[in-house]
Amino acid sequence: MITKSEISRVASLILFLFCLNASAQSLKIVAVEPLPNRVNVTRDADIRLEFNKAVSSSWIHSNSLIVFGEKSGQIKGDISFSENHFAAIFHPQRPFIVGDRITVVLVRQPNLPEDLLKKGYIWEFNIAPETGGKEYFSLQFDASMRLTSLSAADFDQDGCVDLAMAGSIDDKEFLRLAFYQNGQLHFRDPVQVPDRVRPFYCGDLNRDGFSDFVLVHRGRQKFSIEPRISIYYLSADGNLVAGQTIDLAFSRLGVAEPRAAAINDFNGDGYLDIIVMTLNSTRKSALVYLNDGTGKFPEDDDKIEWFDNSSTAQSIFARDLNNSGFIDIGIGHSGGLNASVNLYLNNGTATFSNPLLGIRGGRDLEMSNAMDLNGDLIPDLLSADYDLHQLFVSFCEGIDGSKSPPSPIYQINSTKFNTVLHPNWMELGDLDADGDMDPVLTGSKQADIWIMWNEQGSFASSSQIAVSPQPTNFVIGDLNSDHSLDIVVADTTGLITVLFNNIDGFQAPYAPNLLQPADLALSNNHYPVFQWLTPADINPQDSLHFRLTIQDADGKRHVFDSMSQPALFSPTPPVIQGGGLITFTMPDSLPDHDYTWFVEAFDLLFWGQPSESWRFTIDSQPPAQVSIAFPDADYDGEWFAIQGDSLISAEVTYTELHPLQAEISTVGLGGPFYYNDLLGGNNVKQTLSFLPTHSADGKFPITVKIIDR
Repeated sequence: MITKSEISRVASLILFLFCLNASAQSLKIVAVEPLPNRVNVTRDADIRLEFNKAVSSSWIHSNSLIVFGEKSGQIKGDISFSENHFAAIFHPQRPFIVGDRITVVLVRQPNLPEDLLKKGYIWEFNIAPETGGKEYFSLQFDASMRLTSLSAADFDQDGCVDLAMAGSIDDKEFLRLAFYQNGQLHFRDPVQVPDRVRPFYCGDLNRDGFSDFVLVHRGRQKFSIEPRISIYYLSADGNLVAGQTIDLAFSRLGVAEPRAAAINDFNGDGYLDIIVMTLNSTRKSALVYLNDGTGKFPEDDDKIEWFDNSSTAQSIFARDLNNSGFIDIGIGHSGGLNASVNLYLNNGTATFSNPLLGIRGGRDLEMSNAMDLNGDLIPDLLSADYDLHQLFVSFCEGIDGSKSPPSPIYQINSTKFNTVLHPNWMELGDLDADGDMDPVLTGSKQADIWIMWNEQGSFASSSQIAVSPQPTNFVIGDLNSDHSLDIVVADTTGLITVLFNNIDGFQAPYAPNLLQPADLALSNNHYPVFQWLTPADINPQDSLHFRLTIQDADGKRHVFDSMSQPALFSPTPPVIQGGGLITFTMPDSLPDHDYTWFVEAFDLLFWGQPSESWRFTIDSQPPAQVSIAFPDADYDGEWFAIQGDSLISAEVTYTELHPLQAEISTVGLGGPFYYNDLLGGNNVKQTLSFLPTHSADGKFPITVKIIDR
């Protein structure tokens, strides 16, 4: 019979032997959650690393497990461990942003005993929208600058994306932020930057939790006189702070044109690095700028590594292409009939392999990217050919583990899809929330956005949406906090078009019906009362806000909205759609002038079409400078030789903008006589005639009065 003490000793021995065996093993990652390259992770997911043996909290902590969001900066969270310490779990402090690309970095720690920890490990995944569809409605805004580029991230940390735009004002280049709220795009003051920008990128370079900016200065000519990039930091109070402006290595004397950049942690130190891709006659195309741990980058050529020995590079992207735990690079080239996407595998220290051929063929692969399109968790390749107006898609068929490093295997013959004319910008997002990433493209010669609807790697249908005449680029993100993905398009003219994902078929409210002041009304009241009827809304549960716009004849506008000034509206909005009379009282005096006015309704999602524009006039001045003369008198300026049917002509001079009637009164000559259809203005002269009823000689007093409206 075995005693309890013997059982206890045996159990202790088994545990000891297990622990001894485990300690002898090299530390390995057994599993991670969410899975690498997964494109449909929920907003509330935790991040989990499971190891083959226990790990210490001195190994896994807030400075060694770093989480970045492409649209959210460094993501703060708490770290816990499973009971046996075989798993570390990162709990984000707030939900992820839909559409964000998340990068998890297990920072390399060279001084620790385990090889895994010496090398580090990185993986990425995408956050799925909670809802989405294939219908869109649009709003347009004027950025008041000629736009060259657009980017998006959550700059104020409210859980939805905001906009950053670059462009010119009076031949000077600027960067500015804009925030969407309650149907309006609110622009911050622009900040001047060194040179023309196209494109630029967001990333938390100094790990303060706020997205910073990497500006690519392509310049105004094909080969920039000063090829360079600029760094701008976003401070905690929302201000843009200028950082470095870096002259690009190996690119002096106007022989290079920086075309694009990739931002990621390429050496596993927990800080975002920059690889700038240049169209460079020195044939040093991809320039590696490693973060020094403070958000700054080297400026000396001898500290810059490079790869891609070509002068035809057009685009760059960063992705772990072989599931190695390091971020690799792909570069698209032009090349007559032999354009290609070359792949460079990372050894973990930002040193890249000889090129592998990804996509081959085509002419000018202007935009390229990699994303899992068919659900196998391995990135597939996409490239837009500017000359052929096509999208090339090459699916990954597996990873060849016999090679060092393990190499992805891509289809030799890419599948080609017709798309917009001259595609020059591409993004991916799960717009219809079906779990698949949909490519979206626009072109420099076509005023449309082209969406290719992905169904597990099959693109059976597409949508073409007209936006603006000269689109320069666009971004995808949740702009209005409904957890679906919207599209924002920048036009070179300064027009910003927002395509909102119309997830439930909602529609804007109808236009309000105006009541007073009536159309063409004239008043002497400087505080007019405005009234209209609350319109119906096709969505019966909607409540409405309003925006009243009053504009004088000189173009000056007075705009009042019930979200910022609710006390001016009665009843206080929001009010139920179709709910009756709305009254607005002017807070300030309106001067004498001619005006137009109209009203728009807002259901917290859409602004409706404006009402009719009605006109009214405020005129509080009485007629002035009224006088009478008789230029047609027979003699002495006031004597008339009267016959039986002779008329007396009086020239009346007056100042009145809105005359209604003139009244001539006489003593002994009949009347009074009334005249309509008078001219309005200053010092108006108008001749009025009347037939007297008395013809005896004598002097007869005649007076005139102008009656205004």
